[in-house]
Amino acid sequence: MQRAGPWARAARSGTRSPSAWAEDTVRRLWFEPGFPDERWGTTPDELLDAMHGVGFRFGDAEDDEEAEDDDDPGTDLSGPAAFALAEHLTGVAVTPELLERTTFTCGSVGTR
Repeated sequence: MQRAGPWARAARSGTRSPSAWAEDTVRRLWFEPGFPDERWGTTPDELLDAMHGVGFRFGDAEDDEEAEDDDDPGTDLSGPAAFALAEHLTGVAVTPELLERTTFTCGSVGTR
């Protein structure tokens, strides 16, 4: 598995916070976790198999038995799926212990 640059922003369930995968200032993937069908960037489909694998719900899920639960906000797993995709990219699991014991330094980086 190829290691990627940092996951620029992780989304929390129930928000419309975009998530991005950028390398060398190039925005490779940008999307809102609640709407994974709407992706853009230089390689918006490169992680599509991984996105399906970690649990993102796509519009084609209407053929799925679970699609009838889509209206229930309790079934929105887009936040956890975003963290699982970040783990897939970076190899770092975001656990409660990691969040509690880590000092974070934040900044912003321009992307193209």
